[in-house]
Order: sequence, then structure tokens, then C-alpha cells
Amino acid sequence: MMFYSFQSTNGLINFYLVAVHELGHALGYNYNGQSHNVDDSKSIMFPTYSNLGKDNLFTDADRKSMRSVYPDVGSSGINWNGNDWAFACDFYQNDLKNQRTSADKCGPTCVATSGCTHFAWTTYNGGTCWMKSGKVTKNDAFSTGDQTMVCGVVNRK
Repeated sequence: MMFYSFQSTNGLINFYLVAVHELGHALGYNYNGQSHNVDDSKSIMFPTYSNLGKDNLFTDADRKSMRSVYPDVGSSGINWNGNDWAFACDFYQNDLKNQRTSADKCGPTCVATSGCTHFAWTTYNGGTCWMKSGKVTKNDAFSTGDQTMVCGVVNRK
């Protein structure tokens, strides 16, 4: 993905970042705190931008704000069935490591891996467990529509 920009008298202007920011307004985000509390300078919705790139475009605050405006985003279509795992879901970013394994061993592999707090399993490469780290809840998962995928959270009591 190329980030198109040009130099102006006010500094470097990045068209891609400006477009994504303005799209946020079109989706309902405001500066006034009613729809989005923009106190995170790394947020795409912060009034000014710096050091944003394609790998860190959306912060956790951005995702949580999107869910506050559109509650179904991130949890729509996921049936947890009272479990800590579900089909057809995944979690954004926070990849810790991955390991080839079967779907039924992904959760236990995550539990046995230091720092793993949640996971996603895909059929990639014959079956891969994508172990992830960081604070997360089931509400952070998003529906993939791919019934071969499994995701889950580790419940460490």
C-alpha cells in the first residue's frame, strides 16, 4: 500500500491518512467526545497526525470507539455457546507466534505458551494456531464468515 503525500507550507500532507480520518467522520466519529474520545495522539481520529503507518493505523481506542458507534462490529455472528472458543472468528493484531497444529490443540497450545492470552486457528499450511497476546475479551473478536476458523480466549484463573 502506498501512502501518497506532498509537501505544503504547513508540512507534509498524507492523502491516505486524511481520507481515512475523514471517513471516520462519515461513520460518526466526532472530536467532541460524544462518539469518540480522541485523547490518544496515535488515533487516526486525533485532530493532527504523526508517525502513523499502515501497520499501526488503528489503535485499540479506535476499535473500541467503532464498537460503541456500531455495536455489532466485532461480535456479529459469533456464537460462543457458553465456551471460551467459537467458529468463524479472529482477533486483530497482537500476534505472539504461530505453530502448526490441529484445531483442537490450538487452545491448549496457547495455554502452554507464555504470554498467550487468545488465539485463532486457520487451515493455513495444513493447520496453524496463531497465538496472540494482550488484554482481550470475546467482544474483541470479529466474525470472518469462514466456518473452518476457530478463535478463543484463555481463561487463566
